[in-house]
Amino acid sequence: MKKILLAVGFSVMIFEGLSAQPSVLDYSRASNAAYFNYTRTGDVSVMINIWGTIRYPGRYELTRGSNLGDAISLAGGPSDTGERPDEFDRVITVSLSRKGIAGREVIFQSELSQIVESNVSLPALLDDDVLYINTVSTSKPNFRNIYLPAMNLVATGLLIVLRIAEFYR
Repeated sequence: MKKILLAVGFSVMIFEGLSAQPSVLDYSRASNAAYFNYTRTGDVSVMINIWGTIRYPGRYELTRGSNLGDAISLAGGPSDTGERPDEFDRVITVSLSRKGIAGREVIFQSELSQIVESNVSLPALLDDDVLYINTVSTSKPNFRNIYLPAMNLVATGLLIVLRIAEFYR
């Protein structure tokens, strides 16, 4: 009898965590989007979405009166794209859209460098605002992407001229 109870108890311990339906925790791990709450109990809050090339995209609950700069800071700033800064110029654009009469409208758009370097008046955030961070990288002119193609074109032209000259000899 003890062996049976021991076997049943052991099998319950092993199979306790297994279930046919995924739990709520499993659903939250299926996506890299997340929910972040930066309010205290009793604060009036706004819910916004932050998407794009940002370090921590997701749904944010912030204290009413928070502005665009607060949201970007809490989201960790622009994500590192893994590009070498000596090879690429990055332009990071910040867009804030809000529900309006004619649907969602962009109410604020600026480059992040202008926001950081100047005293731009940043809009306060309201419920259901969407903040989108877009990063565009362009390669800087260097030997590899300017001179090598030109040298290749010259060498190809020279080979064609030599082949034509050899043909008519």
